[in-house]
Amino acid sequence: MKDQEKLESLLAKGIITQEEFDHLQKQRNGEAPSLGKNILSFILTIIAIGVVMFGTCIMNIAIVEGMRSDALTGVLMVAWPLFPVVLFGWIAHKTKNAGMKWAVIFLAVGALLVAAMSMG
Repeated sequence: MKDQEKLESLLAKGIITQEEFDHLQKQRNGEAPSLGKNILSFILTIIAIGVVMFGTCIMNIAIVEGMRSDALTGVLMVAWPLFPVVLFGWIAHKTKNAGMKWAVIFLAVGALLVAAMSMG
């Protein structure tokens, strides 16, 4: 019960939120998300990141073709792959979804490897 008292004191002091407290309680009681749910969220996140990247790519092409600016092209080349990683990373952090976190990490590392191979 010592852990329970620590959690309650952290909640009372405002160090953790009620959602975090509830999540930790579920983990202690063995009610953590199932492996199947994490795998499904991993697959759906990879598909969703691909869709977001496709949509933003089309938008970026339209912007670059309209302006024909090399500086803008450089900025968009950096921002385009980072946008879905930041967006889905933030969502994964807020929802505490392990499958989504691993999908973001997997795709970010893959993107870095592709970038490294294309430069070398």
